Amino acid sequence: MTERQAEADRARTESAAALAESGFADSTVARAAVLSVDAQQRLDASIRGYETERHQVEVRILELEKVLAGRYVTGQDHREAGKEAHSAAAAHHGTLEVLTRARQDVERLTLQVERAVALRKEKAALEGRSAISEQLARDLKNDGFQRYLLEEAFRGLVEGASVRMKEWTNRYTLQWDDGAFYAIDHDNGGERRRAETLSGGETFLASLSLALQLSEEILRTAGAVQVDSLFIDEGFGTLDAEALEIVTDAIESLRSGGRMVGIITHIRDLTERLPGCIEVEKGLGQSRWQVARVG
Repeated sequence: MTERQAEADRARTESAAALAESGFADSTVARAAVLSVDAQQRLDASIRGYETERHQVEVRILELEKVLAGRYVTGQDHREAGKEAHSAAAAHHGTLEVLTRARQDVERLTLQVERAVALRKEKAALEGRSAISEQLARDLKNDGFQRYLLEEAFRGLVEGASVRMKEWTNRYTLQWDDGAFYAIDHDNGGERRRAETLSGGETFLASLSLALQLSEEILRTAGAVQVDSLFIDEGFGTLDAEALEIVTDAIESLRSGGRMVGIITHIRDLTERLPGCIEVEKGLGQSRWQVARVG
């Protein structure tokens, strides 16, 4: 019993020393500090998390130590780095502001470009209308409109006379261009010649074809003055026998519809083909005339 009592005393002494070393006043306080299983698991999890985080920090420290290669970051270095970071943040903020303004400028310029395109189209349309207005103003100014109508009338007149000229000569047609008469020589590859280059007989035929076409144009015009008579003065002396025959047939065809055609000529062969004739005999001081026959 004495040995067991001695062991018990030693155990109580060791237990009291362990409790004191652990910061417990007695066993009652130690038992009160014992955690539950759930609390122990939560504590273990926190410890493991801490260990993991500490390991990551230690790895990062090793990486930084390799980068620093034995160098140390002083407080001055830290302050300068902070200033640089602050400057970089300010520059970034400024860049964002510039970018924002640039985007706004792009949007504004895009709208202006679209507006400019629309204005150019409108300007082109207005210029077209202006050109038409200016052309009308020129055409209607003073005798411009009259000249325009005359140009159109001359083209129609020459176009009709050209058909008769081709029938008579089997060679020439007529053309009106820029205020001048031209003869198209179909026997010479369609060469265009000034009307002044025609021979006397050809010129007479051209003049006669124009005169006859003019009379027809007047007759076709609604409400125009009726042309009941037509006089042709000379010009027949330049015609050869064939041309004279052609002209005589054309003149006789003009009598259709009751029109009177008067011819002034010295060519006997022509007067003999006409139904009526007034002969004029030149005398001293005055001339005499007489009706040779009535048509």
